[in-house]
Amino acid sequence: MGIPQLTSSKILLIGDSCIDEYLIGYVDRLSPEAPVPIVDVIKTRCMGGMAANVLSNLVSLGNEVDFHTNNYTLKKTRVIDAKSNQQLLRIDLGGEIDSFDIASVLSSPTKYDAFVVSDYDKGFISLDSLIKLVEIGHQQGVPIFIDSKKINLLGIEDCFIKINKKEYDLLTMFSSHNEFIITLGDKGAKWKDTVVPTKKRSVFDVCGAGDTFLAAFVSAYLSGSGMVGSIEFANECASVAVTKLGCHVITLKDLEN
Repeated sequence: MGIPQLTSSKILLIGDSCIDEYLIGYVDRLSPEAPVPIVDVIKTRCMGGMAANVLSNLVSLGNEVDFHTNNYTLKKTRVIDAKSNQQLLRIDLGGEIDSFDIASVLSSPTKYDAFVVSDYDKGFISLDSLIKLVEIGHQQGVPIFIDSKKINLLGIEDCFIKINKKEYDLLTMFSSHNEFIITLGDKGAKWKDTVVPTKKRSVFDVCGAGDTFLAAFVSAYLSGSGMVGSIEFANECASVAVTKLGCHVITLKDLEN
């Protein structure tokens, strides 16, 4: 597929974020204290994860974004073997996060081209806040794109909902009056009765691929690519992201290469 001509959109992004930390090193011996490998760390990487990764991808694709997120008390640490690029261990550290204040949207005079929600269901966005946000978006006449791990989405209508197959199967309550884009891993993504295939590539790390898909789909759709064209572009961006180690921020240069 050709790279669509992307336009710069003004986007309101709301979601819960974490710090993604990568400890990369070599494993050459076992610990004398327990039958576990010793990792000699040679480098570390830290970046914003979850909704913050959606932010990075939206900005990289040329959009202007106002971002509302929690304090960064959540941290995911991944230990990576430098020889194989395989993840050996993930450690999650969690803390109490602040909740989203819907009044910040009500009081904003800014006109947006779209609302985007990246909801990892860590407590930042309640269902009531999400429903209220959707109401505000509809009142302002802007499209609303949602990626949520909630199993109850009752009260959410007339939105674009990006969701993976496993999460879709776990939904207990939802309205059919939405546009569901169901991601299927290496099989692509499904919209209504249409399955849009993706290119098969060697997968190094699926971390953040869903965030990349969401940002790319939003960017292409707001640029006029239509549903299928936007899904094709999102598939392409996500398929590139999984060939990189860690949460990779997609660029147009990646796609051109």
